[in-house]
Amino acid sequence: MEKEDIRNAIQTLIDDSPPRNFTQSFDLVVTLKDVDLNDPDDQVDAYLALPHDTGDETRFAALVGPELEDDVDDIVDTVVARQDFDEYAENSRQAKNLAKNHDFFLAQADVMPDVATTFGRFLGPRDKMPNPQLGTVINPGTDVESLCDRLTRTIHLKGKKDPVVQIKVGDESMDEDHITDNLLASYDELLDNLAKERNNIKDAYLKLTMSQPIEVL
Repeated sequence: MEKEDIRNAIQTLIDDSPPRNFTQSFDLVVTLKDVDLNDPDDQVDAYLALPHDTGDETRFAALVGPELEDDVDDIVDTVVARQDFDEYAENSRQAKNLAKNHDFFLAQADVMPDVATTFGRFLGPRDKMPNPQLGTVINPGTDVESLCDRLTRTIHLKGKKDPVVQIKVGDESMDEDHITDNLLASYDELLDNLAKERNNIKDAYLKLTMSQPIEVL
């Protein structure tokens, strides 16, 4: 995958796209081959902090005990204190809205059992449960501001049910070089998560939200 080919594809998509009343996303769409998605070893499930954010607004919630309430209050959008968990347990609509309206959930490590009990059925299906792999299970002393900055640039590479991985790498408002950097970083990380690397890739396309795809591999 060459930088020049990607830049040409970006420019072609921009030139050929009629004006829309919203900002379109650039998506990398990769089709896999010779993978058995019934075998966990062949599934794609990885997180990557991109070089640049993708233009999305990212909202954070923190589920914490009293030790961390003050530390996170000025950084995240919503703080749910441990003493308020019962309120959400008794009000499923409130819990659903919390899950729907935030992109990432941070949780204090020693309250994780209560987080799982109270919020697991709302966060789990949305892939938003606090996750040590992602760094969202936190302790006193965690640099929450740096963590949130990284998460703003973090994407989830996922291919478990279908042999297709689709990744947002930017939008029309972004510099073309930043879109290119994000695309190449995403592609390299995907290769690292495939058993046969390039030999598990059938093809790769770049597209805008409302456009036809352009092959980049």
